[in-house]
Amino acid sequence: MIRFAYQTTKVVKADDEVVEALKRSFTPKEIAELAFVVAAGNFIQRIGKNLGAELEMAPAR
Repeated sequence: MIRFAYQTTKVVKADDEVVEALKRSFTPKEIAELAFVVAAGNFIQRIGKNLGAELEMAPAR
C-alpha cells in the first residue's frame, strides 16, 4: 500500500509489480478505495498548499 501511495503521488502511475502485489491481497473494490483515498489526500494537500491554508486540528475528545 505504501509503495502504491508513494508512486501514485510522485510519478502518477504505480509500477505494474506494485499493482499486482495489491491484487494478491486486496479486492478490486479495496484497491479502488485506496486509490481514491490517496487521490483525495493529494488533492487536499495541493489545494491547501497553493492557498496557504493551514489544517485545523479537531479538539481532543
